[in-house]
Amino acid sequence: MITTYLGVDLSDVLGLDNMTEEERNNLLQEMEQLLFERILSRVWVMIDEDQQKSLEEASEDKIISLLNEYVPGFEMMALEEAAQFKKEIIDMQTEANRIIAENN
Repeated sequence: MITTYLGVDLSDVLGLDNMTEEERNNLLQEMEQLLFERILSRVWVMIDEDQQKSLEEASEDKIISLLNEYVPGFEMMALEEAAQFKKEIIDMQTEANRIIAENN
């Protein structure tokens, strides 16, 4: 599943061509933030309180290296979460397209 969904460009799937570049970039940034929050919530239960505290105090550029240090297999877990996130978006878009087609 990972390789299937990681290669998908969500801009194409969601048809973001009609948006301005600024709107598209803002939406993609929001989606990236959502994905990062999902990854963090998944990791949070895997680390101890001291590690959580150090993450809370870390600068943005240090967080990923800390996560790699604290969570064995973090990179693969993050890729799995990204693939799942993309799958969910694609499934929602497919369902929305189906509903629209039924109502036309």
